[in-house]
Amino acid sequence: VPYSEYKRRQDCFEYRWDKTRGSYFLFNPWTGETIFSTSLELLNRQYSMWGPPDKYPSKSSQNIQLFPDNYCSRRWGRRRFHGWESPEAAAVHITAVARGFLARLYLRRYFQERYYLKLDPFSGYYYFFDTFFPEADTSWYKPRLAFFDDIKVYVPPDPDDYLQGNRYSKLDFRVGPLIKVVGLNKLDAGRADVGAFLIANPERQAAIRRYEEFDLENISVGDDVIIFDGHRPTHLQINEYHIMRAAICENNWARTIEYMRRFPDNLLIQLYGFHNFAKSEVPMDGSGVIDY
Repeated sequence: VPYSEYKRRQDCFEYRWDKTRGSYFLFNPWTGETIFSTSLELLNRQYSMWGPPDKYPSKSSQNIQLFPDNYCSRRWGRRRFHGWESPEAAAVHITAVARGFLARLYLRRYFQERYYLKLDPFSGYYYFFDTFFPEADTSWYKPRLAFFDDIKVYVPPDPDDYLQGNRYSKLDFRVGPLIKVVGLNKLDAGRADVGAFLIANPERQAAIRRYEEFDLENISVGDDVIIFDGHRPTHLQINEYHIMRAAICENNWARTIEYMRRFPDNLLIQLYGFHNFAKSEVPMDGSGVIDY
């Protein structure tokens, strides 16, 4: 996206209808900024609410373009360039632009270290949490000097995410290396063959892959077993559903009826058992249900 279009989208709003309030409000489909007033002469974007943006904003809907938000720098937004009066003035101007750019980078880093966004499940809007003062009240309103994308949505840390965000660890392997030394000089680098390296895990050999592998003679409700979640072994505490599913996957009619009798108050077990009988082939050789 060109930078000019990126900046335009920050101030582009659509009219949306609020069924609860029974009135229109302004919504930015690219940033999620929400303004509950439609009086364009009295808008104050310092009190905008922020929600999840549209995944696929419409390109044909009617929208209005507002003035840029006031970030305490200039009242009327960015100054227009009218040329340089002298080389000295050009040097001063370029230096000022560089200082402003570096200050914005430092300020952006500061906001990302201090604040993060969390979604309120009841209202559907984000609130801003201050990590420097966790006892203070949270705020619905963005810090005044922050741009809309300075503060990120909070993502709980995953201790098993070895690559810190790249979900190869979900599959219990990592990919690499991408670059290798191809000559005598260590600077002679080339692309390496991409290979998958399994993360060492002693529980891999003992992990169960399918429900058919459950030993129902020795497994009971409350036991802890190791089972593969994708390609990664994880611990699973056995409940009534797990042993019922294992019995059905093994086509063990006797145990299926036994569990239905053992857990008569568990509606899920009863429905699961009757659903299994409705689509299963009845053995006619004296085994299974007939023998039971």
